[in-house]
Amino acid sequence: MIGKLKEKLKNRKFLLKFLLAVIALIALIAASVYTVFIKPTLSEDRYIYKEEQVQRGDLILGIMESGNVTLDESSIDYTLELEDEDEDEDEDDSDDEDDDEEETIKYLEIEDVYAVSGQHIEEGEALFKLTEKSVEAVSKRLNTLYTEAQIALSEAETEYKIELLTAKGTYDTSMLEADRAESTYSSSQSRTQESVNILSADIKVLEADIAYAQEQLADEDLWESLDDAQTEYTQALNIYEDTDAHNATAYASNYADYKNAKEQLDTIQGQIDELNQTIEDSEKSIAKKQKDIAAAQSGLEVEGLTNKSAYDNAVAGGELAEDIYSYTVNSLEEAVASAQADMDEAQQNLEDFQSFVGDDGIIYADGSGVVTSVSYEAGDDLINTGAILSYVEEDAYAVTIDVSEEDVSAIAVGDRVDIVMNAYPDEVYEGTVESITTTATSDYASTISYPVTIKIEGDISLLFGGMTADVTFVTDSVSDVLYISKKAVQEIDGKSYVYMKGAAGNRKLTEVETGFSDGTNVEIISGLSEEDVVYIESKVSASDEELTESETMEQESSGDGNEQEMSGDGSMPDGGDFSGGEDMQNGGSFPDNGGDMPDMGGGFPGN
Repeated sequence: MIGKLKEKLKNRKFLLKFLLAVIALIALIAASVYTVFIKPTLSEDRYIYKEEQVQRGDLILGIMESGNVTLDESSIDYTLELEDEDEDEDEDDSDDEDDDEEETIKYLEIEDVYAVSGQHIEEGEALFKLTEKSVEAVSKRLNTLYTEAQIALSEAETEYKIELLTAKGTYDTSMLEADRAESTYSSSQSRTQESVNILSADIKVLEADIAYAQEQLADEDLWESLDDAQTEYTQALNIYEDTDAHNATAYASNYADYKNAKEQLDTIQGQIDELNQTIEDSEKSIAKKQKDIAAAQSGLEVEGLTNKSAYDNAVAGGELAEDIYSYTVNSLEEAVASAQADMDEAQQNLEDFQSFVGDDGIIYADGSGVVTSVSYEAGDDLINTGAILSYVEEDAYAVTIDVSEEDVSAIAVGDRVDIVMNAYPDEVYEGTVESITTTATSDYASTISYPVTIKIEGDISLLFGGMTADVTFVTDSVSDVLYISKKAVQEIDGKSYVYMKGAAGNRKLTEVETGFSDGTNVEIISGLSEEDVVYIESKVSASDEELTESETMEQESSGDGNEQEMSGDGSMPDGGDFSGGEDMQNGGSFPDNGGDMPDMGGGFPGN
């Protein structure tokens, strides 16, 4: 009994150990299966594919900025600067009371104002009327100032002439001494130099004679003619000596030949002797003249040192006199120029005044528009310069925007731009760059920008001041081209591909040639046709378990065929795959991969 009981206990322990071993093995297998098969599938990325149709149209690359529509403001300006000068009242004690009253009027006074803010005015319409007394008083004052300026200019010119003559006399006296010293020095130098030049010229002539004689003596023809003459002479002499004296005819003939041959020989020999003598005489003359030149130059050096010292002293005094004269002339010219400027200013003020007040003391509008502000009332004096009335011209709409320093260099006055109003998003207005302000909007801002004003053109009847406008500066563009979103284009081994929708609704990798891009879309030069459908890929990580409700709904709505989902192993939800097939290019294989799917993380290549 006890033995059986022990045996049963042993069997139970064995069974328990066996069960524990089995459970541990099952747990190990489960962990391995989870690690190897289940966990990777949980971390796989998923891809959403959205369909897009190939479009035809224009692509525009440019700079876009926003601004507000404004009206160009014009103004009637008062530009006269009338200084309030202190006057000595004692000088006018003899004047009557009316004159005293006019003298106290220093500025133009407004008698009536005919315009108010908001009023529509036409060009040539009366705006202000000035008091007759103020017009007369200011006119008298400006005429007086102009007359005084003319007198001051005349006095300055007279003083200039008198002082200039005095300064010129002093200058001429100082320069005369310098001229004398210079004349003495130059005369001495010139005389000696002239002698040297004559001797040098004679040497050149003699050298030319020697060269000519040597050239003649080097002439082979001369020596050949000498040899010929010598031969003829010898032959004639021999014939003559051998002739029978009793044969008178032969004797006379041979004697004549002998005499001719001798004269010919003597002539040639005389030429040679003369050439040699020329060379000898010329060489002697050159040596003598070179000694004369050396002596002259030695004397010139000694005499030059003496004269140079006197000349330098005189020139120094002349330069000082010249500096004094130049300073005097400049001072006088500045005085005359200042007086001339004062007179010109007085004349301009008088002309501006006459133009401003006209013949009747009424100020008229120089354009048409709506008055925005009136700066003066009846009874006010025009003391300060500036606008006395402002108005906006009708149909003069503009947009002012701030352009960054990186983009402003691509813009120039006169450039055409496209303008879209937020109020009319489907209407494109044309505009022209009217001005570019070269001063930055702020010296302390992190981004430097420059104000650019664009004038709106065309029909602007629907526009109002303050409207928001988007301005596009076109820098490049293409017209009537096929294009798709840049997100649909994949780069594989340096080539461009898209996933195009096949006839059966499947996707096939298609090589395309791309061109111009506006940053969002890209031109398709070849590989696709208008109305072809391509896919835009978006990756969704499986680890992002908390999808928003809108994302979930978007994925559920993909059942209409516009969006499809593919897991990381490349399989299609409908059981298809992308492992080649008749719809694939390059013989059913992916490019440069031997027919295999490129290693792109388990899906289509990402953006």
